[in-house]
Amino acid sequence: QPAEACKAGRAGKELEGQERTVAGRWAATTIQASWRGFLVRRQIATENAAASTIQAAWRRFITREYLAMQRDQADRERATVVLQAHYRGYVVRRTLRECSRAATTIQAHWRGYCVRRVTYLHAHVSPAECPCDALDCSSHQAQLVRPSSKPPV
Repeated sequence: QPAEACKAGRAGKELEGQERTVAGRWAATTIQASWRGFLVRRQIATENAAASTIQAAWRRFITREYLAMQRDQADRERATVVLQAHYRGYVVRRTLRECSRAATTIQAHWRGYCVRRVTYLHAHVSPAECPCDALDCSSHQAQLVRPSSKPPV
């Protein structure tokens, strides 16, 4: 029996040794998994930080470009407004010049008509029949002062 007891003790020790080996392997696997998880989480955190840095830089770049584009667009709009104002002023001045010439032409024609009418009336109408006030009419004043060569009828 001592041999059997020795065998049983040895088997118990072997069983204990196997359990320890299994427990040790399980412990090693758990430690390794924890360590790998830590490394992966650290790597993910580093990558997230890098991605955030890249995104922030990209947003800054896009914002600068957008603001520059808006400034350029505002400058173009201001330049357009200035050009339009100058052109409208030119058109108004040109129209005013044309209207002024037209008014001068109308006035000249009217004055010519008035002079021709008065000249015609003074040549063809007697002082008494003159539609203008005979006393104020310089052409008829000379006729009124000068005695007529014809005797009154």
